[in-house]
Amino acid sequence: MSLGQYESSRFSGEPVNLYFFKYGVNARDYYAYTDAEDPITFGLDSAGRPVTYMPTAIDRSKITSSGTLDRTTVTVTTPHNVDLANLYLIYPPSAVTDLIMYQGHVSDDADDYRVIWTGRVTGCARRGSRAEFTCVPISTSLKRNGLRRRYQFGCPHVLYGADCRANKATATIQVRVAALSGTRITLEDNWPDRGRAVKYQQGLAEWDNPNGAHEVRTILRSEAGGLTYLLNGTTRGLRVGQVISLVLGCNHKSGTDAQPDGDCGPLFNNILNFGGQERIPFKNPIGLVNQYY
Repeated sequence: MSLGQYESSRFSGEPVNLYFFKYGVNARDYYAYTDAEDPITFGLDSAGRPVTYMPTAIDRSKITSSGTLDRTTVTVTTPHNVDLANLYLIYPPSAVTDLIMYQGHVSDDADDYRVIWTGRVTGCARRGSRAEFTCVPISTSLKRNGLRRRYQFGCPHVLYGADCRANKATATIQVRVAALSGTRITLEDNWPDRGRAVKYQQGLAEWDNPNGAHEVRTILRSEAGGLTYLLNGTTRGLRVGQVISLVLGCNHKSGTDAQPDGDCGPLFNNILNFGGQERIPFKNPIGLVNQYY
């Protein structure tokens, strides 16, 4: 029977939903759930392996398609102790969690499961014994008109992004962790580049946790003479003695005579991609002060 026949049948149809959550770059970085009573194997992961959807008490709110971005949020509800909820327990995953929903029928031998919704998870809240995931459709991430870019002294580009194009590989060093305390990491005394430790502020600390997922944190502050860094999140999966990557930050200033304390030119040799307007005059040319005397 075709999917249409199952959909229109009064007795043969056994509708089920499949939920595929992808939360990392590795092939195994996903969770697959179904509201069926038995596991369902359907599709392949990025490494070409079959994906098995595990039975879970999972449900979703009604999917609305109105032609606009209003009322497009979908709430997916699971038990509070599923692996996906534990992933959001203390700190969300470093990568965006994508969600694809499929719908089909258990009795369909052709495994004809169709995509009914695709988007991403924006947050997780616990309501007693339940975990509620707020999800928005993929249409909300499409490029659309936003605020116009204005003149500013500092560079507006995202460091190592498509407009900045600084070389992240050459700005990265490997260091070993000597101690951990909350959201702080302490490095070994003789770690390379300690002399300019302050330059790693607003940079990144990256490591792989025991599950193989890649963790990324922003470095907020350098402390103790460059031995300790305060991160913007937990050190989940990080162990004492583990080697991590530190990536230089940037103060978004040019480093030329107009902004001599900047990082763009001296630190990254990237002045050609500087996006700020460092020579904007401080005095208003049409103000009360005459520019000519």
